[in-house]
Amino acid sequence: MPILNKDPLWKFWGRRALASLPPDSPELITCCDAVDRMKADDSFDKWYRKWIARADGLFATARSRYDAGQFHIAKDHYLYASTYYRTSYLPFYGYPVDPWLVDAFEREAEAFAYAAELNEFPLELVDIPFEGKHLKAYWAQPDSTERCRGTILSINDYGSNLYETFCIHGFASVRRGYNFLSVDGPGQGHELIRNRSILHPDWERIITTSIDFLLQKAKIDASAIILAGWVLEQA
Repeated sequence: MPILNKDPLWKFWGRRALASLPPDSPELITCCDAVDRMKADDSFDKWYRKWIARADGLFATARSRYDAGQFHIAKDHYLYASTYYRTSYLPFYGYPVDPWLVDAFEREAEAFAYAAELNEFPLELVDIPFEGKHLKAYWAQPDSTERCRGTILSINDYGSNLYETFCIHGFASVRRGYNFLSVDGPGQGHELIRNRSILHPDWERIITTSIDFLLQKAKIDASAIILAGWVLEQA
């Protein structure tokens, strides 16, 4: 049996989904199976509908688990749903922005927001001032104490967003005692899909602005700010 899929595109996008799932997630097998079942001549539409359907089912399960008071399970299912909504629109990512991409992204953001409310450490959606507007970011600390900690600033590539980078780096980082900030710069995530912004060539300005925000946001160790990038190349 091939690893995920013989087709390079299905394999590439499937790896993206797997990277966002916890290593002990029961969704790992389901995810692998869904990717493996895609045929080389299947359409992007089929990919989109397959992942939307799975995400909708997980979102509904999360709601029912929440109503039953099973908050940890609900949180996990909201995160799975958020990942699968993101996975669904990968073939359509780009500019001009496709309506299917917008719809799936809004559902991704909603599912992640529900998960954030149930998380064991606080996750805060924040606005970082930039050129008279704001960049969206998620901010997290291990706890509310004034302890001076190292901080990880996470940025992503063109096809990613702050939800993916938080799943990849954020949860593990905060559990290990770091502060964490995941940012969508111009031309990424929120800024591309909602605001139709384009990428900036001088990315150091976004990083500098984000660091300035961090220094004002909380008591952090200014000598221990770590920049983490996220690019998954097709192999």
